[in-house]
Amino acid sequence: MQAVECVPVAGFWITLTADLMTRKTISSFEKQSGLLQLLRLLAENPRRSQRELSRRMGVALGSVNYCLTGIIDKGYIKLENFRRADNRLAYGYHLTPAGIEAKLNLTYRFLKLRLKEYTEIKDQIQTLSTELADQDPELLRDLDFKDILTPSPTSQA
Repeated sequence: MQAVECVPVAGFWITLTADLMTRKTISSFEKQSGLLQLLRLLAENPRRSQRELSRRMGVALGSVNYCLTGIIDKGYIKLENFRRADNRLAYGYHLTPAGIEAKLNLTYRFLKLRLKEYTEIKDQIQTLSTELADQDPELLRDLDFKDILTPSPTSQA
């Protein structure tokens, strides 16, 4: 099977094959958030080592290497050689225009999905708190969620 994409799931990088992607065993959200996290870390500091990326993302070093190779192949980043302070050769991973655009699109989709989830959760909290108030209003006193139930400035516009 041909590897299609690698994604972080529960602290491990999984290589998705065409077969797995058709079965949709990994959510689109998980794929997007892993790639977005990697692109954001590289945008913040292109000279981060693979070891540091591995530590920050909570995945194996080999997995970071594999995924970096994949996004280099996609044209999202380019390599830069440089000498570190200890005079050892190292690499910088710079986002290309395609990488910047991918990061922007992933950020938009991630934010859109999170806002949808937030709205759904907010609605569910409203429903449950109404049910609880009907059953036993005393229980509501211990809960601190008044900010959540007040309309946000964006929802009033």
